[in-house]
Amino acid sequence: MNDSSSSSPNPVFELSLTFLNGWCDLYLEYGDEQLTIRATTLSNAFNDLVDASIDLAQGRQCVSVMWGGEGNGAFVDLALDATEYLGVVVHEMADSNWFSPALRWAPARGHALFTAYVSFSEFARKLGRELRKIRVQHTDITGYMPHWGWSYPQARYELFESLMARRGFKPVSTQTIRHELQVGRLREPNPAHA
Repeated sequence: MNDSSSSSPNPVFELSLTFLNGWCDLYLEYGDEQLTIRATTLSNAFNDLVDASIDLAQGRQCVSVMWGGEGNGAFVDLALDATEYLGVVVHEMADSNWFSPALRWAPARGHALFTAYVSFSEFARKLGRELRKIRVQHTDITGYMPHWGWSYPQARYELFESLMARRGFKPVSTQTIRHELQVGRLREPNPAHA
């Protein structure tokens, strides 16, 4: 974890989400650490991440999102401290049989795969940009996300945007996102991260 008392600047934090064939990839980067985790469409981890972020913006201090794959999975744990910094820790699942109803399963965490310490405003800015990009790039006119199999959480995104506006968050425009996608400035899925 980054020591906030050091005089060196915090490492750069990146977050991106991509969807393809019923999978949602969450890519995280913090300094030299990089991680991609993959969730199956069997569980709507994407909407759960949006809901968890809203919970933080509404005052909860600690939330967790299960990012379940097939035969593997992870937990994304997010915790705010008193200085509005967010600890982000991703643990592998100790037992990856979360989707098998015949087995007794408990959400036990394995070893930590990724750790970051960023301002909540930076996390929210990155997530907000991704949410707007997803609405433009991965959603049809009805709000359905064909490569994910779930609907885009438009009302939840609007609530997130409203809550973050109170903290000074200024969302990027849809027009800017479209332009950046056309000129290739936004991060596209990278097969090396899969």
